[in-house]
Amino acid sequence: MVTESAPSPSTFRAYAELARLSNIPTVVTNGLLGFAIAAASSMKPLDVWPLLVVIPAIMLFYIGGMALNDVVDTAIDRQQRPERPIPSGRISRVEAGVFAAGCLLLGLGMLVPFGLAATFFSVALVLTIVAYDVVHKMTAFSGVLMGACRGLVYLTVASAFAWPLDWRIAGVLAVAMTAYIGVVTFIARSETAKDSRAAALVMRRFAIVLPGIAVVPILWVVPARWDAAIGAGLVLLGWLVFTQRHLLVPRPRMKQAILSYLAGICLIDMFYLTLLEHNALAVIAAACFAITLLAHRSISGT
Repeated sequence: MVTESAPSPSTFRAYAELARLSNIPTVVTNGLLGFAIAAASSMKPLDVWPLLVVIPAIMLFYIGGMALNDVVDTAIDRQQRPERPIPSGRISRVEAGVFAAGCLLLGLGMLVPFGLAATFFSVALVLTIVAYDVVHKMTAFSGVLMGACRGLVYLTVASAFAWPLDWRIAGVLAVAMTAYIGVVTFIARSETAKDSRAAALVMRRFAIVLPGIAVVPILWVVPARWDAAIGAGLVLLGWLVFTQRHLLVPRPRMKQAILSYLAGICLIDMFYLTLLEHNALAVIAAACFAITLLAHRSISGT
């Protein structure tokens, strides 16, 4: 009898790198924040158990988007990043394309039962993911699309639990996350910028606005108690300011900076969760931050 051999550990690692699996905790915290937005928008208590379906669906969107990114960038990666799974030959481009499409379609299928609003935002999220992957090498402003993907995660998860949403909360938090990721993506482009060193330096100096972008929702989303929010806000600001040390040196450590900013997504969600007075979920977000930092040591998040 012929038995099919199980995938080797090297194959699992190749797909983990393709999917930037080390960043998955940041998707989890985005999902928790989406649930908190829904809870703030709803007139009745929400059942938390659907998160066991909704968050995995969002994970599939992220994984599929990252895989599609590598499919589109194969030619560039062969020159600039030959160690990536596709150019190194560990995964074929066709296999990666099928994997990406399967993840995106499965994620959609999982969210359709949650209603029309969730379906609408899911489709919008998938279309934005695909649009970013297709055009991101063409213009520096593609970072807006990358940011919109994260903002749409909030809205997709929230709409799976409640509708209509409180847009004073949902809109402000989604825009803030969109702006944060958009600026981080813009900064990341300076690593491969073809312009002068002066232009690249200007791009990196945009990092100075990130702390302000991250905390600006506090002007609109005001908690009844400030103790947890103040503590979380100070931790968030400390991390973002601390991360800037990678950029403000003669030889900027771009990869370390971008990985730190990506891990900071968990802290942003932690802060927003305290603003919405979901302190237990904020503790989970803090744990996800630590997990992301550890995961980045073995699997690159960029």
